[in-house]
Amino acid sequence: IDVHGVPIDGQHRVAAVAASGVNVDLLIAYDADPETFDVVDTGRPRSPSQTLAIAGYTNTNVLSAAARYYLVYAFMEGGTRVPGPEIRGRFTSHDILRFMESVAGERVLSEVPNGARIARTLGRNGVVTWLSAALALLRAHEPESQTREEFLEKLESGTMLEAGSPILSLRRWISSETGYVKTRRDVAAFIGMAKRTKA
Repeated sequence: IDVHGVPIDGQHRVAAVAASGVNVDLLIAYDADPETFDVVDTGRPRSPSQTLAIAGYTNTNVLSAAARYYLVYAFMEGGTRVPGPEIRGRFTSHDILRFMESVAGERVLSEVPNGARIARTLGRNGVVTWLSAALALLRAHEPESQTREEFLEKLESGTMLEAGSPILSLRRWISSETGYVKTRRDVAAFIGMAKRTKA
């Protein structure tokens, strides 16, 4: 238990004891440094999703994946180096948690509802994570709010889009079979998503 009285390990054990209804003697360490949370359980590491759930976030599978897309894009942005297969593992659970506690992480969190709504409208729930990250990056570059709102509305509804419109092209790509990258875990998928994010 850390210096603030927050348990940083043993939550499953306590839940099991409570569910069993049996009293169990346990050794409890108090006044632990909160930073130790990130390195507890050195056997099988916690996934970013589990780490975010313990930290109190909800919808953690979407959040952790969206955070990774945001971080990968930021890592690749402006560079010419093509990442290798290690790019997925480049950001640890600790990195994802710290990111979510930042201003950029708050942007991702606030864009998940928009990403989910647009993905649902386009019939591609599998792109919620990428859309949430892309919308957070768009917000980070602070376009005029009216322009941003117009972009979101047109991306979602598709109304009044002329042939050749980049928004129409993006809608078609998301809605197509190729838009929902089946091999989402490969490097090409990250590069493709980065290009669409930049567009």
